[in-house]
Amino acid sequence: MGWFMRKLREQLSEPGSSQGKVKMKLSYQLSTCAVSTVRDSSCRLRGPFKCSSRAAHAFTASQAHNTCREPSDAPLTAAWPTPLARRNLLFSGLAGLALPGPSAASECRAGYDMRKALSSIRSDLERGNLDAARLLAEEAAVCSADNEYTLRSQVYTDLGDMYLQSGFVQKAQAAYTTAVGLDGGNARAYYGRARTLESTADWKAAIADYSAVVAIRPDPTTLSNRAYAYEELGDWSAAANDFHEAAELFLQRRQSALSVIMRVQEGLSAYEAGQVTRARAIIEKSVRQRYSSDLRVALAMIYWSSDDYEKAENMWAEACAIEDSTCFKYHDRRWVYGERKWKPKLGSVLEDFLALRPASRS
Repeated sequence: MGWFMRKLREQLSEPGSSQGKVKMKLSYQLSTCAVSTVRDSSCRLRGPFKCSSRAAHAFTASQAHNTCREPSDAPLTAAWPTPLARRNLLFSGLAGLALPGPSAASECRAGYDMRKALSSIRSDLERGNLDAARLLAEEAAVCSADNEYTLRSQVYTDLGDMYLQSGFVQKAQAAYTTAVGLDGGNARAYYGRARTLESTADWKAAIADYSAVVAIRPDPTTLSNRAYAYEELGDWSAAANDFHEAAELFLQRRQSALSVIMRVQEGLSAYEAGQVTRARAIIEKSVRQRYSSDLRVALAMIYWSSDDYEKAENMWAEACAIEDSTCFKYHDRRWVYGERKWKPKLGSVLEDFLALRPASRS
């Protein structure tokens, strides 16, 4: 640390220098040097951290001091330091610049406080420090005791969430799978893995994981996600039933707006399943609850498919009379199916309506 203070005094004496800029420059130099001093401590860790080809040994304080005497001459090594060392270097600030603390391996041998680690991970996440939280989670995954199954499962779930937020879908899926293997009752891990499976269009596997979540704790968001997955497989009846349950749960939680949305989705899926009477009743009720031109267009199409042409025309006119109505866009197939996500059977009726022909009976 004497080197740091000496260099600080020298560079502050130069014209135009500021204490903040000089400290940042010297902090980087000293951190670069510290990376090389902790290189071989990674050899004591399990998992993804590999030993370097050189003999593994812990640097003594005097060796580290000698190495760091002139950081600009200290070479960077290929091996990356342990997660704990990386976090200390990146997030400790000037207070931790003197020398790196004990390696993650020595802390693991002395006993690792998993609950404290989880608290630090969640704290970093709340502050938006995603990189810091991920490093702590990687460290915790390595250092946790073999019998701490539930806590380890939570750590891997947090790690999966962070990987997924960063766009590392395969790493996230692997972390969630490990979490599920450690604790079969971890609903959050099943839910996270289902999201990764959706991103690869593995709908059957996603439905299986969503079903595991529902078995552990019924949740309206999970039910709606499973319903959309059922729709991707063309199982409209199962989708309608899940939307119905989601609507009921949202209503129990006094989230009436979300409940109405789920009810609309139930009606549209019921129509695709051939349950026209059920669909008509649901959409008619929803039209009374929401001032929406899109809903009225959907109801007009249900009327048209039932050969109730007068009601269909009247409902279409009502939809187009609403302020900011989008009824003029329904001639654009890309808008209907791409942006508005109309379901295939009702979309076909819309095409028949716009062409002034009876709805097909497919």
